[in-house]
Amino acid sequence: MNIFKLTGKHITHYHSNVHSFPLALTRDAAHIQLMTLQKGNKIGLHRATTPQRLYCVSGLLEVRNESSIELVKPYHCVQWEQGELHETIALEDAQLIVIETNSFH
Repeated sequence: MNIFKLTGKHITHYHSNVHSFPLALTRDAAHIQLMTLQKGNKIGLHRATTPQRLYCVSGLLEVRNESSIELVKPYHCVQWEQGELHETIALEDAQLIVIETNSFH
């Protein structure tokens, strides 16, 4: 389980004023989901069928694998490898983006 903070860039082309946070570059097809998880609810303990990333858009999450428990806050991401046992619990109402693919670049 790896947790990292998203780093973005400020875009000003075409009179824009926006921050962009790239989520994933993959070589293979990807399954991408937007999820909502209400406070106290969870994505139950299971093994990752493919490598996957969970991005916290809003709220506060507790994630665990077989050896550690971590907090994930907005604009942070957790990545699990295929076969890794993990669970996610919402400590606050949360919005998530989950990307599953065989090949993060």
